[in-house]
Amino acid sequence: MERPLSHRSLPPPRDWWWVFDPRLSVRGRALLWVMGAAAAFTLLTTWLAGRLVHRSLEQQAGQYFEFLAVQVGDKIDRALYERYRELQFVASLDPVRQASVGQADAHPALNALLATSPDAGWVGLLGLDGRVRASTTSGLLNTDLSDRTWFRNAQERPFAGGLRDIPELARALGATDSDSIRFFDLAVPVAAPNGRPGGVLAAHVRWDWAKNVQLSVVAEPALRERMAVTIYSGPNEVVLDSESSGWSAPPTVPTLPEARRFRGSMIELTPEGVKYFTGYARSRGFREYRGLGWVTVVRQPLDRVFAPVRELQRSIFGWGLAFTGILTLGTWIISGRTARRLNAMAAAAERLREGDVLTVLPRPRSHDEYGRMCGSVGALVEELRAANTPPPPPLPRS
Repeated sequence: MERPLSHRSLPPPRDWWWVFDPRLSVRGRALLWVMGAAAAFTLLTTWLAGRLVHRSLEQQAGQYFEFLAVQVGDKIDRALYERYRELQFVASLDPVRQASVGQADAHPALNALLATSPDAGWVGLLGLDGRVRASTTSGLLNTDLSDRTWFRNAQERPFAGGLRDIPELARALGATDSDSIRFFDLAVPVAAPNGRPGGVLAAHVRWDWAKNVQLSVVAEPALRERMAVTIYSGPNEVVLDSESSGWSAPPTVPTLPEARRFRGSMIELTPEGVKYFTGYARSRGFREYRGLGWVTVVRQPLDRVFAPVRELQRSIFGWGLAFTGILTLGTWIISGRTARRLNAMAAAAERLREGDVLTVLPRPRSHDEYGRMCGSVGALVEELRAANTPPPPPLPRS
């Protein structure tokens, strides 16, 4: 018995996932192209935006870190200059000039300087023999300080020395923390009334005020982001550290370009293997105070500096994934409509092939490519059907 026409030459059953196979499905092919193009566009946009923002941020951060380093160093130089000028002014007063040759009338002037400059821990007037003639601390009167570096160097010209610890002075002032025991030596020559050298006026200036100077430039919010300020007087000698970058001890001073360039920025790799974005400035002093050649360094871990780049890339990538998902869904819906129309035409053609002479190909009303194709194929089928239909037999003559 012959099978029904509808069961002849049926295509083999296909797995459910064939619709995603670009070799078998228009939908799958459309999804492959759209998803590939959208993913490539997202990745390219993410990379390109990251590179552009990274380059711009590196330039801006370099200028910003360099500016901070210059500001911290300059403010400290200016503050030291002000104390240096105050000492010079007191050294020019008549009571101090006369006391340098044996009188003790300088005490009010020294105490006034101590009162107006609270950062000064001690002020003393020394004669040419190095003995203290007048002092804001009575315990040092007549003490021989001729072996001090600042005394030897300040007999002819003003002297600014480095930092040193003076625990006994710190205890006398009631200081307890580590920064408060450090003092900066300033000394200026004192001229006697006859114009000849008469002695030296010296001051031990507290160093803890430098923390306030540093905080006036790099505030607490920036320090919480691990931005650290460090001042070096040598490769391994740290005179100030904000202790905000998480290290137990600051790294050594970075290798700087030629000495003629006193400011700049760089990406620094420390011996511990940590990368920092670094701005630096060499001390140049202020006016006649020539500075001590200290190096101010402002650092921040590289991953913190470029965190906005990664945040931007994540945002672009997230929006790109969302855009790809919406575009994929739209492609699936639109291509599904096209696939259904093509499947309807293929089913009609299959029925015609199996001998169903009454089947009519779809005739869509649209005038797009699909509508014109259906119209052309339908007209071709009708012509072939008419050509293969035998003419009716002639009517018998009566």
